[in-house]
Amino acid sequence: MPHTPRWICVLSVAPFMAAIAQAAPQIMPIDEVRVGMKGYGLSVFQGTRIEPFAVEVVSVTRNFFLGLGSGGVKRGAIWIRCPDGRMSQLGPVQGMSGSPIYLWRDDEIHELGRGGDLIGAFAFGFLGSKQCYVGVQPIEQMIDVASRTDSKQDKTTSQSAASTLQTIMNICDSQGLPRHNTWRNAALAQLVTATGSEHESHQQTAVPTTLIGLAEGKVVPMLLPLALRSPDLADALQPLLNRSSVKLVAASSTLAGTPPAWINRESASLQPGSVLSIPLAYGDMELSASGTVTHITDAGDILAFGHAMEGQGPQTLPIASGYVHFVMPAQSGSFKVGGSIDLMGGLVRDENSAVVGRHDGKYETATMTISTDVLEQTPEAYQFQLVKHERFTALAAAICAAESMMAVQRLPSDNTVRLNGKLRFAGDRVLEINQQMPYGSPIAVGFALMGPIAALTQNAHEQIMLESVELETSVTDTVQLAVILGARLDHDELAPGETLGMTIRLQQVNHPPIDKRLELTIPPNVPEGKLKLTITDGPTYIRKLLANRSHLRLTTNGDELFATTKRIMEARDDMLYVLL
Repeated sequence: MPHTPRWICVLSVAPFMAAIAQAAPQIMPIDEVRVGMKGYGLSVFQGTRIEPFAVEVVSVTRNFFLGLGSGGVKRGAIWIRCPDGRMSQLGPVQGMSGSPIYLWRDDEIHELGRGGDLIGAFAFGFLGSKQCYVGVQPIEQMIDVASRTDSKQDKTTSQSAASTLQTIMNICDSQGLPRHNTWRNAALAQLVTATGSEHESHQQTAVPTTLIGLAEGKVVPMLLPLALRSPDLADALQPLLNRSSVKLVAASSTLAGTPPAWINRESASLQPGSVLSIPLAYGDMELSASGTVTHITDAGDILAFGHAMEGQGPQTLPIASGYVHFVMPAQSGSFKVGGSIDLMGGLVRDENSAVVGRHDGKYETATMTISTDVLEQTPEAYQFQLVKHERFTALAAAICAAESMMAVQRLPSDNTVRLNGKLRFAGDRVLEINQQMPYGSPIAVGFALMGPIAALTQNAHEQIMLESVELETSVTDTVQLAVILGARLDHDELAPGETLGMTIRLQQVNHPPIDKRLELTIPPNVPEGKLKLTITDGPTYIRKLLANRSHLRLTTNGDELFATTKRIMEARDDMLYVLL
């Protein structure tokens, strides 16, 4: 992906693409579609070349409900069968979302890739079926979405910080991540739940259709594949995307931030059947979800996918031309592996029936710089642009950090990961990162960034957007971790202003116990009586702080939320805390 947007629409096309491209196709309304009609669809199976595939109508339905991403009262669907040899082998392919479907009328010559009227977009289907049956989103329902692109409706916030943080903690538990590496996110989850409980009760939803087992025979939208290098990372992070139609898949395309040499980038444009890519991060690594362009309206609006990406109306994500490495056949659902070529504008609308993009669509990005120093490896530095988005910024930052940590080699089992840096947010707000992670892992590093970003961008008060990330990471093959075995006080009676000495016995991993001497001056204004002394670590200190000072948890505005988030992030992993 280029670092600088190119607001262009390349008009030159490859010969085969030119042969099947259609200017202003006729529209066939759903009421005119009949069972048995034949036609074709257009999609990219490799490179940027748009190819046709045969289709046949098997049914037309009304009041079609899909749940996530399509359907509803007075919403129809057209069901087609794909007898094409490739489709019979692959089944419905994730990444074909939006592939335009054309039907021939009785008086037309049936020539694959020519003629026909547009009926809609390849959009949903029965994954795992023995034959390729697909649901088509009617084109008139997609055009209806474009009619609202100029509305004055503001982009709404889902206020989903509590849901995101709780999902992160669930993933941490399922991955067996030690609590001494995840306690800040646990504290942030407590903070945003207390802050936004009255706003976020509506966020608890049933398991989305996309996660229902294939054996249940559910109809699902064709998901938008987003490739990660690590299958473990893809599986772990998928729950964070269950409210969207993005599907994390394991592939290696993210290792390169630019298209491979065999891709002719000048042949790629946004036209019916071409790849429509949604870059969430780009630079030294690319993260992009991809689908297909369905139709270009007379006004120049780009209709795609045939279902929602998020389905919340106004949208501000970049769009790009794209390519396909290959289609990966899989019993759980075949998917395209590809990437982005040139930035072409932005999404402006996202509803159940379609997404709408424009060449003048606006979006913003935040910069991310991460340097890694892993054992004997040569230190590396990586740079990215993260899309500014309520839900996707935090996820993109986490993925970029995790992938950077394991770009060269896996971390040793016995290790300590150290993080130092800054998260800069709108309004000159800065969070310092100074963390130590014994038995650290790439996903724990990712969550160290994701937690505070999600807490601030998705909170119930104010959307505090990320501006930049500056992170230095280092990994050693020793475990810097100790437990408190006990403590001994020099005295148990003191007067205000006197100094209390104490000896703490610590047990470090793979080392003999050691004694640590500390002193605490008793404040001169302490009243006479019994006091409780606690010697503990950073996580317990923060937990007690939030429990005993309710005003820190029950924030009423963005500034208060940021201040408490800052206190949580500034607590140290490598210090003893003495609480009186």
